[in-house]
Amino acid sequence: MMFHGKVRRFVGASVAAASLLALAPMGITANAADAADSDSAPIAVPAAGQSGYNGEIITIKGANAENMKNHTFSVVRIGDYEDAAGKSVAGGDGSASYQLTSVSVGTDQDVLTLANNALAAARDKNDQPDSAYAGNPVGEVAATWLGYDGGSENRDKVSNSGSDADAWGKNGNLRRFVTELAKQKDFLTKLQPVTATTLGDTATFTVAQPGLYVIEDTTEAASKPSNPKQSIPMLVCTGITSAGNNYNQLNGRTLGEIAMKNDDEPGIKKTLDVANSDIEIGGILNYKLSGTVPLTTGFTHYLYTMVDSPVHDGLTYIPDDSGSAATPNTVVKVTWTDADGKSQSKTLVQGTDYLVQAIASTTDNGLSTAHVVFDLSPVICSLQYKASISVTYKMRLNDSAQDGPVQNSAALSYSTDVNHQPATDKAVVNTDGTIASDAQDGANNNSTVSTTTPTDPNQGATTYFRDFNLVKKSKALVDSGAKDQTLVGAEFQVFDGDSKNPMYFRPMTDNGALAVPSSHGSYKKAQHQDGSDKNAVTTLRVADDDAQSAIGLYKGMLKVDGLKDGSTYIVKETKAPAGFSSTFLPIFKVTVHGATASDNNGGFPNDAQSVTTNTGDAWGLVRKNSTPTLTTNAGHTIDNAIVVLNVSSISQLPLTGGAGVILALLVVVVLMVAMGLLLLARRRLNR
Repeated sequence: MMFHGKVRRFVGASVAAASLLALAPMGITANAADAADSDSAPIAVPAAGQSGYNGEIITIKGANAENMKNHTFSVVRIGDYEDAAGKSVAGGDGSASYQLTSVSVGTDQDVLTLANNALAAARDKNDQPDSAYAGNPVGEVAATWLGYDGGSENRDKVSNSGSDADAWGKNGNLRRFVTELAKQKDFLTKLQPVTATTLGDTATFTVAQPGLYVIEDTTEAASKPSNPKQSIPMLVCTGITSAGNNYNQLNGRTLGEIAMKNDDEPGIKKTLDVANSDIEIGGILNYKLSGTVPLTTGFTHYLYTMVDSPVHDGLTYIPDDSGSAATPNTVVKVTWTDADGKSQSKTLVQGTDYLVQAIASTTDNGLSTAHVVFDLSPVICSLQYKASISVTYKMRLNDSAQDGPVQNSAALSYSTDVNHQPATDKAVVNTDGTIASDAQDGANNNSTVSTTTPTDPNQGATTYFRDFNLVKKSKALVDSGAKDQTLVGAEFQVFDGDSKNPMYFRPMTDNGALAVPSSHGSYKKAQHQDGSDKNAVTTLRVADDDAQSAIGLYKGMLKVDGLKDGSTYIVKETKAPAGFSSTFLPIFKVTVHGATASDNNGGFPNDAQSVTTNTGDAWGLVRKNSTPTLTTNAGHTIDNAIVVLNVSSISQLPLTGGAGVILALLVVVVLMVAMGLLLLARRRLNR
């Protein structure tokens, strides 16, 4: 087949490769075009409205039915067929198909100036205009950029990169031509809506006459049920229906068909690097957002933002200016595979390639971060299609964090409509962390922005800090089975591992708010452990009554919260309740972690449940837990509480274990001292 402009110049092209670029031109290799086809004969190119002629059918095929549902289209014819030749080919079953063997392509005069502008903008710096195509820019495009197999006339070696499915995401001349053409204001005014019939993943419509058409996806965002991305502009070459025969074949390919180019919906994933995070009040958590570079074909500016929104107060974003240049707190990296199959990566520069905006919470005086917006809009159009994007950053658990899950949601906002673009490459962020869609494009229309979230926004990003409970009881009353066993007035200090300095804690109310220092029973680790927090204390006192029963805290209990998972703490009783011995004060270790299957008697692990183990008490006054719950003397069920006993005299110490050994040694010492005194007295009498 021959494919030529007004000057009858032969060109080479390929339907397969060009359709990957949202193009479906017709043509064959240059070599084949040079060979005469003895079976070929001229065919009449019909005109619009010609008697007996019903136009040409264009078919758009989507990846699935959802990709096509509710989509609407408009078209502009940019190239006309001035004359053509074709032939009939007999099939094995006796049927016949009709193939085009040559066609003369001209530029529709209604778009001549627009096509000239687009052609000039799409040229490479070394790609000079061809005088043979003066006044016929569409003919020049057909002749020089639609070749597929490396024919001498094909100068676009990027767009037409074989059958690579990602070729239409590359910035070749052909793609640039269609992009530059479709974005011109005057071009948009020439769009004519068509009535498409959609059946499953296929939409069909009829155009009035044969030629080269640009198809625009004009779907409104509210009409699309699932896939919010519109197709990039598509270029398709129709077949020719002449004398009742449909010449729609070219070397076994069907003309007038194009694949929908609306890409998959971009996604976002969020994870927490638990192994490298200190999950405790004051600790630093390392998060990661992941995504891929979307198709930005046709966009001069494209909005692309990743947003982290903590579900509750308690997390503070740590900006780069609080870290060192060598180890920045936020790192944005792009990774892709080059043409040689080698992995490549690039670390983006904050302030140039991307912007970060942290929005403070309005409910805790700005201590927490309500939203962190990572805006990659400045660089996204220059990144390779489908490259991987990773954003790693740090957040600190602060004093506003509440007991329970530490959760963050994630959202990705992105442009969806090439016909309604933002005016700049910087997102306008609302106070609620959403991206404004009121940026204006060149045609003064609102830009279209869609937002997506992970299927489970908190999957892989939910964690817990730990706590433990203890309850003070009288050993004598416990041994006797008395009804009232709990004690008040006891005080404790908690040490982080082998540290010599007691930890600072904030007294808390039953709703998790900061309490006055005189309130007792519930304490949470303070973010600042240097003594600078005037609300923090190192002495923790058990509850005097049941005033905080709303959080399961009753008389004689102590709740210690905000601790790190898997860590061991030293707990020292520093003051005994009134009437009890200050000599035998328990000192013991507590290790706290999330409940495993074995902790729940072979049941399911429960990371939300803190489990404690305790060891090291020399006096035997700290009882290990044998069950996950403990019932107090008042009938209250306390989750995983440690029973700490007090004695009023040495005689009440246990006679087994470490205390029994110590007591036995004391008895031996007393007997030895008594025996020594008796011997000394005898010697004096004998004198």
